[in-house]
Amino acid sequence: MGPDVRWVGNESGLARKSEWSVLPLDLPESFLNLLRAGRANLEKVFQPRDIMGEDLGSRQVITRARILFWYPAEVDVSIRPGWFYHQKEDRAVKSPRELFEIYFKSVGRNSVLLLNAPRIKEA
Repeated sequence: MGPDVRWVGNESGLARKSEWSVLPLDLPESFLNLLRAGRANLEKVFQPRDIMGEDLGSRQVITRARILFWYPAEVDVSIRPGWFYHQKEDRAVKSPRELFEIYFKSVGRNSVLLLNAPRIKEA
């Protein structure tokens, strides 16, 4: 996680029902004055207070914000029970229907989907 993308954090591939790419940035007026004067670094401020909160940036939250910043969400999930290939899990790979549902509940909810497809170890 950094100033370019934020991880939703559940490893199930599911985004919030209301996942927004812009988030409010709460900065005190004193810090805003330092920014305007060029005496502050923005890298340290691009962190929402509660990254795991249920509502990080709904319309209601955004309309009250003084400053918004672009911070898109990323969700991740593996097609298998774990992150690495194990032959004993070959029958536990997610079905196309399950993957399609994950797609709708991630990309369809405005998040980047990182789909882990472990490589089979060659003999």
